[in-house]
Amino acid sequence: MGETLTVSGAVVQGRAAFERQAWADACRQLSAADVEHPLELEDWERLAVAAYLVGRGEDSVEAWTRAHHECVRLGDVARAARCAFWLAFGLLNRGDLARGGGWVDRAQRLLDDLGLECVEQGYLRYPVALRAIFEGDGATAHGAFTEAVGIGDRFGDAELVTLGRVGVGRCLIYMGEVAEGVGLLDEAMVAVTAREVSPIAVGDVYCTVIEACQELFDLRRVHEWTAALSHWCESQPDLVLYRGQCLVHRSEIMLLHGAWPDAMEEAVRACERLTDEPAVGAAFYQCAELHRMRGEFDQAEVAYRRANELGRSGEWDEELRARHAAEAPMIRP
Repeated sequence: MGETLTVSGAVVQGRAAFERQAWADACRQLSAADVEHPLELEDWERLAVAAYLVGRGEDSVEAWTRAHHECVRLGDVARAARCAFWLAFGLLNRGDLARGGGWVDRAQRLLDDLGLECVEQGYLRYPVALRAIFEGDGATAHGAFTEAVGIGDRFGDAELVTLGRVGVGRCLIYMGEVAEGVGLLDEAMVAVTAREVSPIAVGDVYCTVIEACQELFDLRRVHEWTAALSHWCESQPDLVLYRGQCLVHRSEIMLLHGAWPDAMEEAVRACERLTDEPAVGAAFYQCAELHRMRGEFDQAEVAYRRANELGRSGEWDEELRARHAAEAPMIRP
């Protein structure tokens, strides 16, 4: 009896921590509870989300996998496909295309075998679009994102519609239809600020929209959405995944305003916080840019090379180094 109460207490505390967005505590409590007794399906899903947000990617994959198998055991195929979607979402966004694609294919087969018409069909169009983006196939990505939005609208799923609209908006911008694309990004952000989507989607949408605005040199939107992202991150002290990306964006804004020491401090903090996350390459690249502009070419070269090793390519070479060396006296210290 005492052991059961202890386990139940850990689950209750884990659920309460999850509700107040104390992600580290939720992860710790639910993980501890599972050691003593298998978690219920909803608690596996909570653990998967919490682990993802505190930067424990493989723990999140494991929890989503357990949730997926439990759904299959219970005969809830649509929910099993939804778990597979979030599993693939995390894998694809960190560049694990083979594993992510495998989970998408498994989920699609489950739905097709039963001929299910459900909103999860739309969710599975989203990673198809992501894979197409990573492979440079913009036309396929645009089509799949558009299908996702249509299915989300049909089933009244605000989260799917939001994710899909951001994808369509980015594709339209790349296709030269900038005004329409930006309009879709703004529309998606309405859902985010209205708290109509889950924390994983919120962070992803913020970072995607900010990146799009940077590419367009739309500084007003960059400032507005970075401030909103900062506020969102600060409301969740345990958040790891998007907090580092937020620091990179903040550093970029400080750089634009000429606050170079503050920009470097934020970039260094991002490098330390992101660790093994995909965005760490962007953090090192930002450090490299700041070193370069301050005339610190040796440090810049080291940081550029590190960024490149982490997947963030740059154009630092001997010719560029020589040109900047010649300009060094004109560079602001």
